[in-house]
Amino acid sequence: MGLLKQGSKGKPVERLQTDLNRLGAKPKLKVDGIFGPLTKAAVQAFQKKAKMKPDGAVGGLTEAAILMGGPLPEMTATDGRILQKAAKAEQKNNAAYVNLMDKIMVEGIMLRQAVEGHRELGKKAVEKNKGYWVALFDVLTKLTKKQAQFDSLLLIAPKTAAKLVPQCEQLEREAEALVAQMMSAYKDISKDIDDVVSEVSSRSKTITDHAGKLNKLVSHPLK
Repeated sequence: MGLLKQGSKGKPVERLQTDLNRLGAKPKLKVDGIFGPLTKAAVQAFQKKAKMKPDGAVGGLTEAAILMGGPLPEMTATDGRILQKAAKAEQKNNAAYVNLMDKIMVEGIMLRQAVEGHRELGKKAVEKNKGYWVALFDVLTKLTKKQAQFDSLLLIAPKTAAKLVPQCEQLEREAEALVAQMMSAYKDISKDIDDVVSEVSSRSKTITDHAGKLNKLVSHPLK
């Protein structure tokens, strides 16, 4: 009906006065189509009853409240648009969650494969060195015995003891050669270990990054 206020006239005011009388206006209004002080007071009284601002003017909200016969209903359910937005975000998060889990699983599998491959190389290198260890202990045993003989002969047969010196030197050279061969093999292992450490570090960082994103996703699903 448009905005009605004090000074308005016509059929819309008559309908307003009729409605206010129906709703219990006191004093009862004369339905004359003139929006005077009594009509304004009746409007204000109704607005207070309807928990609205009692400005005495009849706009859309006041008109709807008159149709309602009292306070307008309030929507207490959460805005569906907000829920829809949240649902879409959660749907997106679910896909991101699965994607991150897949990435972590793939990194874990590749990390395990890498470590297993390096482990096999390391085992081969250790197996290869077993023979060197046996030979080294054999040479060192001989060297120890020769040196013990040297010590026992030094004071009673120094010439015989002197003959043992080059023999011991030869055994020492043999031991050094074996150690050099072993160190060469261990050098290969050392490089392999460096590769393992590098790969573990790189993939662990990637897994940690994915896990951090996953944790943020679970902790703040709508961000």
